[in-house]
Amino acid sequence: MSRSKVAISLDQHLLLRLDRLVKGAGFPSRSQAIQVAIEEKLERIEGDLSGPSEDKLEEELQAVLLATQTAFDEIKSGCRSIVERIDGLLGHVRGAEDA
Repeated sequence: MSRSKVAISLDQHLLLRLDRLVKGAGFPSRSQAIQVAIEEKLERIEGDLSGPSEDKLEEELQAVLLATQTAFDEIKSGCRSIVERIDGLLGHVRGAEDA
């Protein structure tokens, strides 16, 4: 792929950090380190803009469905308990009326 030259201005502090990165990470040049940094940043930004992947959405959907089912089961169980208490009270009332 062809390359184009781009001139940029950097803070002295940022330039020192870049030079340490070039030496420490074994980049052949500042240019190569900057290119890698820009590529990684663009990929991250583009990933954020495109939203979550289909697999991630599927995982989130499954989690929501599980939570919904759990909540429904708890509500159903609570309703059964209430119905049983009402039945018990009605039985008590009927027994008192018969006596």
